[in-house]
Amino acid sequence: MAVARATAAFEFIKGEDAQIDWTIYTDAAQTTPATITGWGLALVIKRRSSDAGETQIAATSAVVSGAGGTALSSIDAADSVLADGDYDFDFWRTDTGSKTCLASGTIAFIDTPTN
Repeated sequence: MAVARATAAFEFIKGEDAQIDWTIYTDAAQTTPATITGWGLALVIKRRSSDAGETQIAATSAVVSGAGGTALSSIDAADSVLADGDYDFDFWRTDTGSKTCLASGTIAFIDTPTN
């Protein structure tokens, strides 16, 4: 099943719990949410897209509403405090035979006087 792929940029403060709310659509006009019940999802975050390995910053992703096409990715504060600067990300459907990149872009982790 093809889905509309989004390109996005996110910005978080180092050391905070970070969340990304996703709505997955079946069309580029974003009018019809996809049914994502039972999907496996993964947020892969790397300094550069070409870096080896699965991910460099741990994140969890889960379906929130299968019928509504919504999902949530979370990065714990303990992991975001180790990040510094800009990273590339891909958000994937991971089911065998249906592996699809749903979104890609950048995530910036910003220093503050507290960090």
